[in-house]
Amino acid sequence: MTNHYLEKYFLILFSLIPISIIAGSTVSLINIGIIVISFLLFMFYQKNWSWLLHPVIKLLFLIYLYLIFNSFISLSPEVGIYRNLGFVRFIFFFAAFNYFYFHSKNFKFVILVWLITIAVVFFDVFVEVYTGKNLLGDKTHIGDRIISFFKGEPIVGGYLNS
Repeated sequence: MTNHYLEKYFLILFSLIPISIIAGSTVSLINIGIIVISFLLFMFYQKNWSWLLHPVIKLLFLIYLYLIFNSFISLSPEVGIYRNLGFVRFIFFFAAFNYFYFHSKNFKFVILVWLITIAVVFFDVFVEVYTGKNLLGDKTHIGDRIISFFKGEPIVGGYLNS
């Protein structure tokens, strides 16, 4: 990448992904939306549409078209079409991630932030297992389930597994 400030902007957005997932689904969707819109604007500005010709992107768009078609022939298309229309953001998110992974000199910073975030959550899980409270002092209200930083939702296992 040639523009240093633009690279930092995208590195910060990508670095915030695990933290935004912890903050909640709305925050993570906003973060992904900002990444997608910024990536598309950046590609429009650069006039670089070669990423659309990548075989994986073509395959993802083909699967997306199948999902849309499947929604139309289902028993209740109004339910499926709204859900499936939103999947296009993940194709663009994958394209943005792939582009910056291969074109950024400092993408190791993103991986480092992700590893630190996951390590802190992992440490918090151990603290909660042994003390009954997480690092913020929150205690689970769902039996023996671990909540970690997820404010009452026992989804930390899925987060760490993903």
